[in-house]
Amino acid sequence: MLALEATNDWFRASALSRRNYPAKTLMLVVEQRLHTNDLSGMLTELGWPKLVMPAIAIEPRDHAIEEGEVYHR
Repeated sequence: MLALEATNDWFRASALSRRNYPAKTLMLVVEQRLHTNDLSGMLTELGWPKLVMPAIAIEPRDHAIEEGEVYHR
């Protein structure tokens, strides 16, 4: 099993099951994209909102989070 598959399996089976109040729990996943099937890819396919930004901000920019939501950096 590839490491990225193991990570996705662990997240689904373990991390998500450890929430006390699943409907109210906020989760933040921060990572560098390594593959289209990595954890971020899986969460995007499941409909999780995402914020994509470069590591180095050269100039101010707005980043779309969801429809109607913008993060200014």
